[in-house]
Amino acid sequence: MNRYSGNEKGMSLIEILAAIVLLSIVIFSFYAFFINSATYTTINKKKLTAVDTAELVVSDLRENKTYRQLNVIGYHLENGYYTNSTRYAGYLINLTLSNVEDVESGLQEVRIEVLAKDTKQENKSVPFITEIYWETE
Repeated sequence: MNRYSGNEKGMSLIEILAAIVLLSIVIFSFYAFFINSATYTTINKKKLTAVDTAELVVSDLRENKTYRQLNVIGYHLENGYYTNSTRYAGYLINLTLSNVEDVESGLQEVRIEVLAKDTKQENKSVPFITEIYWETE
């Protein structure tokens, strides 16, 4: 008993090529999605570690109340900014101290800029910037 209707030609070459083209379009769409996902994950990792580094810099400022103490832990004045390239080797740290100090409260405004050192030029990172008021002695 023959269950087939007698047409045993199978699929033509055009049908197979069309299926391969459609399948490759779907695969490349998913591939592009995963590539973008990996890129954004890398960028967000850099941002989060820059925020963590800025928090460490803020704790450095809270623990060290004088410029001399900042020099001891590795900060030095360079091009008008206090930088620390030894303690945070993967990042450029710039501390901009305001010229005006509130005499009554003893607070000085400090702008902290953290920029990840990037080995690849295609992934330029955006600096993380925050400001605090530093109590100096």
